Amino acid sequence: MIPRRAADDDTFRTASLGKGDLTLLSSSAPHRRIVLRALLWLTIGCGVFFACVNTTVGNYPVAVAEIAMAGYACMLLYVTRERVLDLNRWILAYLIPFCTTMMFACWYRRAEPTVFVWPILIPVISYLLLGRRTGFWFTTIFLSIALAIFGFKITETGDLYAVAAIANVVLCAACIFGLSHAYEVTREQAEDRLRALALRDPLTGQCNRAGMAEAFQRQRAQARRYGTPLAIVLIDLDLQTGQ
Repeated sequence: MIPRRAADDDTFRTASLGKGDLTLLSSSAPHRRIVLRALLWLTIGCGVFFACVNTTVGNYPVAVAEIAMAGYACMLLYVTRERVLDLNRWILAYLIPFCTTMMFACWYRRAEPTVFVWPILIPVISYLLLGRRTGFWFTTIFLSIALAIFGFKITETGDLYAVAAIANVVLCAACIFGLSHAYEVTREQAEDRLRALALRDPLTGQCNRAGMAEAFQRQRAQARRYGTPLAIVLIDLDLQTGQ
């Protein structure tokens, strides 16, 4: 066995896998963090631009909401400049206010009909940032709210083409929702197959060197979190060694 102090060193990790390889195999967090930061930059730019546009046309409540969202995105951009411990919480901390601001802009009585183009992006960004399960429920909730607002506003006008307009928006949103879900399911299945090939021996099904390195990192993180001792037992079984 090795003592806890020795287990805290990075010797085991560097002897087994490079830092980049282990990160790539362990999770998709680095990729989701890059997508999140790109969306934060877009939120800042679009928020400032549309706040100026809405100010010129007198939509002051929407302009204030957009400026507030842009400022909030700046704060999140600073927080996520380096790796964070719980990326999912920060993703939700961005998506919930972002989509809520979007719903408010759609609901505002003086909003242009073209603003309803933006909720169609919800399935794409939700699946990219949250994955299949959480992304599905997040998309279902906010897309349903957006469609309900759209249906209420367009039927309130008494337009003869209301039914056709609602059908177009609903079908377009449903298509993007379905394609995003199908893509994420296929991506997860491919990732699981690649992880199995990378972390387990194809003959025995047992963890290979990369798999043991990942397991060690997981156990070490748990030991550090709860302050419990950590030890490793190495047993070398070789029945083919000659006497």
